[in-house]
Amino acid sequence: MKTLLISCLLAATLHAENLSGTYENTGSLVSSATAQPAGTISFQGLLDLNFDYALTRALHATTNRVVITQTATHLRFECRDIDDKMTWSGSWEKGPGFTLEEDRVELVFRAPRLKDDGFVFTLRTVHDRDLLLVDVQRVNATSFGPAAQPIGSFLFGRIAGE
Repeated sequence: MKTLLISCLLAATLHAENLSGTYENTGSLVSSATAQPAGTISFQGLLDLNFDYALTRALHATTNRVVITQTATHLRFECRDIDDKMTWSGSWEKGPGFTLEEDRVELVFRAPRLKDDGFVFTLRTVHDRDLLLVDVQRVNATSFGPAAQPIGSFLFGRIAGE
């Protein structure tokens, strides 16, 4: 009996975070390293690496929701409008740009305009999976190695029943 209990506990603790679900495109700013006004933020805007929150809200106002599909080896984002038309999509295969941890998923975004710099998105669910917490850091290449600078933390609600 004791062995069975230990096996069950190990299986529960080794289960990686699964983000699969449908989330609101409009989220809340929890904290920011810059002097951004409080208010809403677009999930699609974050995925586009646009951190001017007011501009992002305007650019992505037609996006209604973000659908995340996660398997053991792949992660896919689909941004959809009210008519279910895809406005943005991206996918990652498990490896250096997409890692699964016990309580979070980490994604690396690189933009051609940033040369060697990139962004690390740490995603995890909170409040019994009703909310998605997205922490964003910019990683700069320096002569001493990579240096991380926090951008902000954002919350997005899960759409019930989807």
